Amino acid sequence: MRILIITDTMAIGGTEKLTALLADGFSSAGCECFILVLSENLASVEYIRSKDVKIQNVSHKYRLNYNFGKVRRVIREFYPDVILCQGLFSYISTKLATLWRAKIPTFLVLHYT
Repeated sequence: MRILIITDTMAIGGTEKLTALLADGFSSAGCECFILVLSENLASVEYIRSKDVKIQNVSHKYRLNYNFGKVRRVIREFYPDVILCQGLFSYISTKLATLWRAKIPTFLVLHYT
């Protein structure tokens, strides 16, 4: 199974650690996992233990039109079976990017402490 995790940031915090744990868990279960980070802050990437997890970041600066094309390109190239969005901005960007494509199950994961 191919799983795409889209997150607003990988700064230091609970959501970011949860993203790393999910990616490691999916990878150890034999899934191909890709994390798309919608910012330049990658401080929590060090929590990802699996070398098989792919990570890419893009800077959005809260501009949907810029973000939309990059998210759509990653979805088209990776073509995941499921998309997990960590944060509301990543969810909105993903839903806009997938409006005109085959429907890929997309889930919003909110983790606020």
